[in-house]
Amino acid sequence: MGTTQLSFGFDSAATDTCVPKRVGIRPTSSAEARPSSVSAGGSPRGEGARPLDERAQELRRTLASLCSRPIALTLTDNRRSMVVARRRGDALVLRLHHMFLEADPDTLRSLLTWVERHEPQAGVRVDAFVTVHRQLIRPRPSTAVLRLTPMGRFHDLRAILEQVACRYLEPEEWASLDVRISWGKRAPSRRRRSIQLGSYVREDRLIRVHRALDAEWVPRFFVEAVVYHELLHHQIPVECVNGRRRVHTPEFRVREALFERHADANAFERDHLGQLLRS
Repeated sequence: MGTTQLSFGFDSAATDTCVPKRVGIRPTSSAEARPSSVSAGGSPRGEGARPLDERAQELRRTLASLCSRPIALTLTDNRRSMVVARRRGDALVLRLHHMFLEADPDTLRSLLTWVERHEPQAGVRVDAFVTVHRQLIRPRPSTAVLRLTPMGRFHDLRAILEQVACRYLEPEEWASLDVRISWGKRAPSRRRRSIQLGSYVREDRLIRVHRALDAEWVPRFFVEAVVYHELLHHQIPVECVNGRRRVHTPEFRVREALFERHADANAFERDHLGQLLRS
């Protein structure tokens, strides 16, 4: 969809930098940095036969052998920040997710290169490691319940999602589809300069569609186009190229163009921008 003011979204937490999005490198406070500590937060899975403390000590020794400065290590069970790093005097203070107990020396060398020199290719290698080991990240508590409202006054998003998925996904993709959909929350009435028609939150497997599209004058094919765009975000992985995240990959653009009324949807967007901004 071609305007700069009217756009589809991807992920509310998205960023152009590949590694901080998934690895979450950030400075710590002095309360978090205790140079003598080697500990584990939570209960890491996949520990194997050896005790966790033994594996943590081995990880510390490997990091120390690869780094010219003293290292203080704490293992965590965070859901978002996989790597937290800061300098404390001459020491490098690291808080690493327990998945790094599985890392080989080359991955740990890339980790240190990224932390100390921010070399993009090193960041890409660390990001790839995190992606492979994402199953070790603790899931959200089951008590977190999202309130979904797929039924609108004029458009039923669940029915549209099912129709679009059945028509445009491969049979195996359709059979294993695991995504939810809802209208977004109603925003306060005010003059807009931009509008995000749809978004996809990968962590929640959730497509949201802007309430402005639940109107009698908005044709069903346009809502289908928005839903299809966000469904592709669910189906097609993000790529990392030179340390930057690419959400609209070549595969994404090819599949997006398969939408039967792709040109009509672009034209409707262009011709009704002002009306959508006022909705």
